[in-house]
Amino acid sequence: MEYVQITQIYGLFFGAGVLLHIFAFRVGEWDVSTTKLIRNFTLGTALLAAALVQVIPQKFPTALAALHTSLSLVVTLILGIYTSLAVYRAAFHRLNSFDGPWLARMTNLYITSRALKKLHLYSEVQELHAKYGDIVRIGIVRGPTELSINNPRAIVPIHSNRSPCTKGPWYGVLHPMYSLQLVRDKQEHAQRRRAWDRGFASKGRDYEYRVANYTDQLLSQIESHKNKPFNIADWFNFYSFDVMGDLAFGKTFGMLKEGIKHYFMTSLHRDMQAIGSFSHMLWLFPIFKNTPILNADNKRFWKFVTAQVDERIKNPPDRPDVFSWVLEDYQALENPTWQDTLNLYGDAYLIIVAGSDTTAASLTCLFFELAQKPDIYRRLREEVDGYFAENPGPEHSALSKLPYLQACVDEALRLHPPVPSGVQRMTPAEGIDVDGTFIPGNTIVQVPTYTMFRDERLFPSADEFIPERWTNRPDLAREPAAFVPFGTGQYLHPPPPPPCLKRMPSLLLETEEQRRGKYSCVGKQLGLMEVRYCASQIVHRYDVALAPGQSAEAFVRGKKDGFTLSLPELEVVFKQREDAARAPGMASNGPNDAPASSAATPGEGPPAAKVPSEKEIARKLRKRELDRRAQRTARERTRNRIAELEAQVKELRKDDSTRLSACMEQLATVSKERDRLADTLKAIEQTIHDNVQPSAPRPVGKRSVASTTSTSLSDSRDLASASSATLLTVLPGHTAPAYAMGAPEAPSAAHFHGVHGFHSHGHVIGGVPNGMSTSSPGRRRDVDVDVDVDVDVDVDNDDDDCLEGHDDPSVIVPPPEVPCDCLAVRTPAGPAPPRVNVWRAVNQVLAKRSRLSKESHAAEDATDEDIPVRVLLEGWDAVARSRPLSKLWRKLRRVDELCFHACPKTERLAILRTMHLLLQYHSDPTPQRYAKLPTWYLKRPSQAMPHSYAIDFFVWPGVRERFVFGQHHYCNNQFWELFGPNFHVLWPYEFRDAYKKSLVTGRYQISPMFEQRISDINSWTMGVDFLTRFPELIADIPAFHSISQSLTPTVAAVASPPPLLPQQASLSQLKERDENRPMLDQHEHEHEHEHDAAAAAGEPGSGDVVECSQPMQVYPHGMYSMAAPAFMEDFIPHGYDATMATASYGPLQGYF
Repeated sequence: MEYVQITQIYGLFFGAGVLLHIFAFRVGEWDVSTTKLIRNFTLGTALLAAALVQVIPQKFPTALAALHTSLSLVVTLILGIYTSLAVYRAAFHRLNSFDGPWLARMTNLYITSRALKKLHLYSEVQELHAKYGDIVRIGIVRGPTELSINNPRAIVPIHSNRSPCTKGPWYGVLHPMYSLQLVRDKQEHAQRRRAWDRGFASKGRDYEYRVANYTDQLLSQIESHKNKPFNIADWFNFYSFDVMGDLAFGKTFGMLKEGIKHYFMTSLHRDMQAIGSFSHMLWLFPIFKNTPILNADNKRFWKFVTAQVDERIKNPPDRPDVFSWVLEDYQALENPTWQDTLNLYGDAYLIIVAGSDTTAASLTCLFFELAQKPDIYRRLREEVDGYFAENPGPEHSALSKLPYLQACVDEALRLHPPVPSGVQRMTPAEGIDVDGTFIPGNTIVQVPTYTMFRDERLFPSADEFIPERWTNRPDLAREPAAFVPFGTGQYLHPPPPPPCLKRMPSLLLETEEQRRGKYSCVGKQLGLMEVRYCASQIVHRYDVALAPGQSAEAFVRGKKDGFTLSLPELEVVFKQREDAARAPGMASNGPNDAPASSAATPGEGPPAAKVPSEKEIARKLRKRELDRRAQRTARERTRNRIAELEAQVKELRKDDSTRLSACMEQLATVSKERDRLADTLKAIEQTIHDNVQPSAPRPVGKRSVASTTSTSLSDSRDLASASSATLLTVLPGHTAPAYAMGAPEAPSAAHFHGVHGFHSHGHVIGGVPNGMSTSSPGRRRDVDVDVDVDVDVDVDNDDDDCLEGHDDPSVIVPPPEVPCDCLAVRTPAGPAPPRVNVWRAVNQVLAKRSRLSKESHAAEDATDEDIPVRVLLEGWDAVARSRPLSKLWRKLRRVDELCFHACPKTERLAILRTMHLLLQYHSDPTPQRYAKLPTWYLKRPSQAMPHSYAIDFFVWPGVRERFVFGQHHYCNNQFWELFGPNFHVLWPYEFRDAYKKSLVTGRYQISPMFEQRISDINSWTMGVDFLTRFPELIADIPAFHSISQSLTPTVAAVASPPPLLPQQASLSQLKERDENRPMLDQHEHEHEHEHDAAAAAGEPGSGDVVECSQPMQVYPHGMYSMAAPAFMEDFIPHGYDATMATASYGPLQGYF
C-alpha cells in the first residue's frame, strides 16, 4: 500500500510536468528566462523539502531525507516536461510537414553541433537546402520551430515595410539592454529610428570630411608598407572602427596611427564569436551573464562603454555626430528611466558595431577578389582613372555614379555577404503565405542570405566573381530582386543602365519609404561612402596581389559566422602602379591634401605629389580671384535689381489715381475679345475643312475665291498666333490638341491649312506654324473651295462617311515618295473584291474630327467603362441594338474590327479603354481629361512634325517616333496580321477579373487593378513572331514571354526556363520560350467561356467575381505580384491581402 501511494505521487508530478509543457512551455518565449526558471525550481525544491519535514515528520525525520525526496519529485516533474516535449515534436508539431533532418525536429543540439565545427553556419544551412529543398526545418533558437526559406519571393512577405512579421526571440540576446537593432516593438522602433534617420541624413557633408581624413591615414599606412605583406583584414578594421568611434564617442580609437588593436575591437570580436557559436541556444546567455566567472570580461567591456558614453555626454564635440542626435532624443525625455539609460548605452555600442564589422568585411572581401582577378582590376582602374582625370579628388556623390565600381562592390557583397545567415523574423498568429506555401503563425523564419546569393537558379555561375552581371550581363542575374545586401534596403544612387538596358523597367516601383523594410540599414550611405573612398583611391594608386604564402582557400576556410562576418588575416602586397607617371590625378591624395612641397620617403606619409611651379600657382590664384570677383558682381547685380523692383512697387502704391486699374480692366477686356475671335476663326476653319471638297485645278495665274479667303485668313496670322499663345497655356505641358485639323499639300490639289499652323495634328515648330511652308516664308497656299458653302454645321450630328471607306488622299502624312499600299484602295483585275489597306482605313476613320456638346461628353463619361466590357461580352451588334453608339465609339468599333479582331478579350479591353481616353481628350482638351492620360501617352517632340493621326494611338513612345519618320515601312497589311495574334497585355488573372458589375446602376466598371496594370507601359508586350518579322522594334516594345512561377522544377505545370530580356536573348530563344503559351491561352479561354455562359444566364460572378487561385506571378524584368485580383476595397474579399510589391537591392548590408 505504501508503494502504491509513492507511485501515485510520482505519477502526479509526472503528469504535472506534462501539463506544464502543454499549457505553459509550449507557448510563449522562455529563452531569456533561464535564470528565473532555475531559481524558481531551486526554491520550489527547498519549499517542498520543508513541507515534507513539517507535514510527515515520521517519514522524513531529517532535512536531508526530505531534500532527497523533494529532488526526486522535481526531477520527475522535469522528466514529464521533456517527455511531453519529445512526443509533441515527434508526432504533433505543426511544422512536421516541412522537410529537414529528423534530429533537427527533436532538438536544436543538432544544428549546434554542425555550427560549432567551423563556425560556418551559413555553409551548413546551404548544404541542408541542397539536400531538402527551398524550405528546411532547421530548428535554430527555439528548438524545432524555425524554418529557413531559400526563395526570393519570401523577402516581401517577411521583410518588406508592410510585412506583418516581427523580430524573433534572437533579438533578446542582450536582455535587458535593447539597442535600436534589438527593439522588437514596431512602434517603439519607429519612434527611436527617427533620431537615427536625422543623424545619418542631416550631416552627410561633415561625415564625408571625416571619412576623407581617415582614408588619408589608411593610404599613408599602405604607402609605408608597400611592396611588403600587408594584413588588410586588420587595417580595414582599424579604419572602420576609427571612423565609427569618432561618430559615436566623439574621438577616434587611434588604431590607424598606432597600428595596434584596441581593447574595444578585440572584446567586440570575442563577443560576436560567442554569439555565432551559441546563437541557436539563447537560453545559455542568461546563465553566462549571471555567472561571475563567465561574465567578468563582459562586465569590464560594458564598463568601458558606459565610461565612454558618460565622457561623451560631459564633453560634447564641436562638430555634431551621429550620437548627437541619439543623445538629443534621450535628453528630450522628461524623466529618463534606468531602462532608457541602458538603451542609450546600447545605441552607442550599436553605432560602432553596425558601421565597423560590415564595412571592414566588405572592403576586405572586395580586395580579396580583385587581387585574384587582374583583368577586372584593370577595367575598374580604367573607370577610376577616368574619374580622377576630371575631378581633383574623391567626392561621394560623384563616386556613386561609377557603374563598374558599384558592380564590383555588389559582386563582393553577393559572394561574401556581411550578414551571411540573414536575420530572424516571427510570423503573425494568423500565419503568412510564401509563394503559395502557408507558414503557420508564431513560426521563426529566416531567409539565408549566403545560400540565396549563391543559388545557380538565381545567379548563374554563382561562385564566380563577375561584376558584369550588374552592368551589361543581366542574364547572369536572373532574379536581381533576390540581391538584398541591405536586408530590405535598396540603391539610393543606382548606376546608370547601359544603352541596351535603358528600356528595362525599373525595379523601384514605389517610393523609398514604401519599398524599404522597417528595419533596413540606416547607415548604408555612410558605409558606401567608406567603401567607395577607399576602393577608388587604392585602385587608382596601387597594384594589388595576394602575398606569397597567402592561400585563397585558407581565407575562405577562416571566415566565421558571428551574426556579422568575421574574417581571418589576409596578407596582400600593394605595389606602386607601373604606369603611375601616366595615371591622371596621381598628384592628388584627396580633397583635403595640401600641395606637396617635397617628395615623401617610405614610411613618412602619403606618396609625393608633383610640386607646382610658380606660374601654375599664380594662374590658380588669379583664376580664384576672378571667380570671387564674378560672384560679387552677380550678387551686387541681383541686389540692385531687387531694389529697382521694390522702388517701382513703392511708386505704384503711391499713385492714388485709377489709371492703373483702368488699364488692367481694359487689358482683360481686350484679351477676352481676342480669345473669342480666335475661337470663331477656329470654328470657321474646321467647318470649311469638314464640309468642302476640292474642286478641279484652276488655270495657272487665276486666283479663286478661296485664294482671297486664304489671304484674308493668313493676314490674320498675328491675331491667331497671339490667341494660340494664350490658349496653349491652358494645360501644363500641352501645346495643342492632337486631332487632325489640316492635310498636307497633295499633287492633285491644294488643301486648306489652319490659321494656327496646325498640320495633321499640328504643333508649332520653332515659332513657325508647321502647316506653312518654311522653305519660302512669303508664300501662301491657295485653297479651292466652292463659293456657296454652308458653314452652319451641327457638330453633334456629323455623318459617318469615313466609316464607310470614303477615300481622302490627305489622311496619310507625309505621302510616300514611291508607290505604296496606303496610297489608295487597289482594285485588282477580275472578280476579286478590292483589298482594303488597314493602315489607310484606320487613319480615314480616326482623322474625321468629332466635336461633342457638353451633353454628349456627359453621356460619354457615364458609359466609358460600361461599353467596352459589354462589347467584349455581347458583341458590337448587340450593344448597338441596345443603345445608339456615340461618334467616338462608332470610330473605335471600326478600328477594332479592322485591327484588333484577332486579339484576346483582355488585350482588346485594354486597347479600347486607352484609345477612348485619348479620343475623349482630343474632343475635349481639358485639364481633367489630360490628367487621366498615362504619362507615356503624352506627345514626344517628334510628334510635332506632320504625320498621320493614327500614329498618336500607339502606346509605345518609341514606336510613335519611329512611325513619324518611317510609317511606310509598316503600312502594309502584314503588319496588322501579325499584330493581333502577338499582342499581349501582362494581366496575370482571367478576363473576368478585369471588371465588375455595379449592382446599383447595372453598368460594368473596369477594375482599378486593371487600370493600374494598363497604365504601366511595361505591360504592353509583343510576341516573338512579330519581333522576328520586325526586329528593329525590339528596342521599342517589351517582348512577351512566360516565366516559371516556382523555383522548384517539379512544381510548375508548364516548365519554362528563367526569364531572358529581349536585349540579351536571341529571337530563337524567345520563340522557344513562348512555345508553352498556347497551352496557357487555351486554359484562359476555357475560363472565359464559362464566365460568358454565367453572364448570359445572369448568374452571380459575371463581372464581380473576385476569386483568383493563381500563385505569385513573376513578370519580365524582375517584377513580382502576389497572385490575387487586387481590386482594392470593394473588389477584395474582406481580409484578403493582394499587395503588389517589388524587392530591390542595394550595395551594402545592414541589419537595423
